[in-house]
Amino acid sequence: MSRAGLIAPFIVFSLIGCRPSQSTQPLLPPLPEMPGIQDHVSLTTISPGENACEEAEQLIEDQTVLWMRIALENARHDKLVLTTPGYQDAGTSGGPPTTSTTNLQTAGVDEPDVMKNDGTRMFTISSNSLVTLQTWPDTQLQIKGSVPIGWGARELLLTAPDRVLVFSALSGGTHVTSVDVSDMANPRVLGAVEIPGNYLTARRVGAAVRVILRDFFTLPPDVNLSPDLPAEDRAAWDRQAIANEGLIRDQPLSHWLPPVTALDASGQAVQSWPHPCDQLSSSNAPVQRGLTAVVTLDATDLAPVGRWSMLGNADTVYASPTALYLAAKHYWWWLQDWAGLRTATYVHEFDLSTAATAVHVGSGVFEGDIPNSFALDEWNGRLRVATSVFQPGGGLFARTNRVLVLQPSGRELVEVGRSPDFAGGELLESARFLGDRAFVVTFRRVDPLFTLDMSDPTAPRIAGELTVPGFSTYLHPVSDTQLVGVGAGSENGAQVGLFDVSDLAHPTQTSTIQITNGTSEAQRDHHAFTWLPEQKLFAIPVDSWDLSGRYTVQGGLRVFQVSGADLLPRGTLSIPAPPGGTSSIRRSILTTEDAYALASDRVVVSRLTDPSTPVATAYLPWP
Repeated sequence: MSRAGLIAPFIVFSLIGCRPSQSTQPLLPPLPEMPGIQDHVSLTTISPGENACEEAEQLIEDQTVLWMRIALENARHDKLVLTTPGYQDAGTSGGPPTTSTTNLQTAGVDEPDVMKNDGTRMFTISSNSLVTLQTWPDTQLQIKGSVPIGWGARELLLTAPDRVLVFSALSGGTHVTSVDVSDMANPRVLGAVEIPGNYLTARRVGAAVRVILRDFFTLPPDVNLSPDLPAEDRAAWDRQAIANEGLIRDQPLSHWLPPVTALDASGQAVQSWPHPCDQLSSSNAPVQRGLTAVVTLDATDLAPVGRWSMLGNADTVYASPTALYLAAKHYWWWLQDWAGLRTATYVHEFDLSTAATAVHVGSGVFEGDIPNSFALDEWNGRLRVATSVFQPGGGLFARTNRVLVLQPSGRELVEVGRSPDFAGGELLESARFLGDRAFVVTFRRVDPLFTLDMSDPTAPRIAGELTVPGFSTYLHPVSDTQLVGVGAGSENGAQVGLFDVSDLAHPTQTSTIQITNGTSEAQRDHHAFTWLPEQKLFAIPVDSWDLSGRYTVQGGLRVFQVSGADLLPRGTLSIPAPPGGTSSIRRSILTTEDAYALASDRVVVSRLTDPSTPVATAYLPWP
C-alpha cells in the first residue's frame, strides 16, 4: 500500500500557480494551476521490472488523490456561489438468396448488437436470456430455445457458426459469456470471463475480440466528497482531504486493478489473471478520474490474451481492421469556468495486427469535439476527423467546423492537413468518410450538407454545399453517388432523404419522405438502419405516439427502396401497442422476400409485397 505524502500528486502538473480561494488557513499545498490543452500528447507506460507494481499503485493513487481534491474544491465552490446574493444557476446455405446483417461502420470490423442473424437463424436477448430463433422458411419463424445469461445482458456477437458471445453490464464489472448454439433447441453456456470495469463496446477482427471498458475507480466507502462543512472554513475542507487521502492510500493495488476471472458453466470461478503492472499507461493530458481498458479475448476459447489500461476515460471508440482509436475530451477541472474555456479531444491509436494485444502507436490532439465514431475514419494509414470547435463565451451555437487529417510521426499523431472552417454558428450533427470524399451535416435551423474532396490529405477541400430543411444525424452510402440521410424533419417528426453526390461541387437532394409524429432509433444508432444492397432496400424502426386517452407508443418498421433518384415507400410492418403500454421495434432483417421486425416482446415477419400482413409471429419471453 502506497504511503506517499500529500504533495506527491502534484508532480503530475507544473506548479505554476494556484486557484484563488476565498477561505483562510489552508493546511495543504495549493492545487496546481488547471492545465491547459496539451499540444503534444504522449502516453507513458510503466517499465517492466520488480518495482512495476509499486509504481502502478503509486501512479493510480497519486492521480486519485488529485481527482479527490479537485472534487472537494468544486463542492466547496458550489457552496460559496450558492450563498452569494443574486446567484443564478445556468447469409448461409439453405436460406434466403440474400439477407441483411448488422450495419457496420467499417467493413471487416464486427460490432456487438442486440440482435445477430445469419440468414436462417436469429439470436437476441430477452428477459436476461439468450433466445435462439429459426427465421427460415419465413412461415416457420419460431423460437427454438433459450438459455439464462443473467442480469445486465446487453449485446452479443456471433463469433463462429455455432458460438455466441454475450456482453453483460454489471455493477462494477462486465461479463462476457460464451454460448454454444450448435443445438438451437438447447443452447448451452460454456463459460464466461468477468472483467473489471463498465462495458463501453467491443470490436472483433477475426478471432480477436477487443472489449473496451471504463472503470471510474471505486473509492473507499468512507471517502467523503461532499462534506457538510462551512464553505469559508478552508482548514476543515483540508482536514477532510487529508482523511480522504489516507483512506485512498490504504487500498492495495488489487482494489484499483482487480483481476480478470474465468467462470465455468455454473458460474464458479476457475482461474484468474492479475492486471500486468507494466501494461498501465498514463497521459500527460488532463484526464477524468478512472481507467480505460482494452481487454483482448480469443473468441475461440474466451481466454484473455491481453489487457492494457490507461488512466482517464475515453468516450469514443473507432476501429479499422488494423487499428483501434480511443478518443477522450480535454478535462477542465473547474466546471464553473466552462463558459470561458476551449474544447479539445485527445486521440490514441493502437495497432491491432497482433491478435494477442493492442500496441500503442501514437497519440494526438485536435481542437473541438466529435459527435460520434463516424467523425473518425482511417484511410491509407491516416486518421481523418470531422470536428466542431467551440468558441468560448458565445453560447451553444458559437462554433465552427473543420475536417482534419492526422498522421503518425514517431509516437505522435500530427496534423498534416486541414480544411477551411465552415458552417460557423452551427452544430456538427453527422459525418461520413468514403474513400477520397467526406460528407458533413451541420445544423441550426436548416440542414447544410457539405461535400469535401479528400484526395490530397494535406489539403482537404470543401467542394460543395447543399442547404435543405431539417438535418441528418446518420448518413448511409447506397451507391457510389448516393447517400441516404436519416434525421429530424422540418415538420414534427423524422425524415429520410436521398442525396445525389455524383458532382461534389453540386450535391442535390432528390427525394425526401417526412415521418410525422415519429422518431427512429436509426437517428442515434446506426445498427437500427438495415440495408439490403442487392435490392436497394432499407428499413428503419419508427415509434409513433398516440396521445388520445392513455399514452401509448406504436412500433412500426418502415421499408423504403432506392429507385433511381427516388425513395419509394414499400410499406410498414406495424406492431400495435397494448392498452396503456408500449411496443417499440429495435432492429430488422431484410431479405429478397421478407421484412423481419424485432420488438421488445416479439419477432414478426411479413412479405415485402404486403408488409402490413404478418405471415408469422414469435413471442419472446417477457417479464
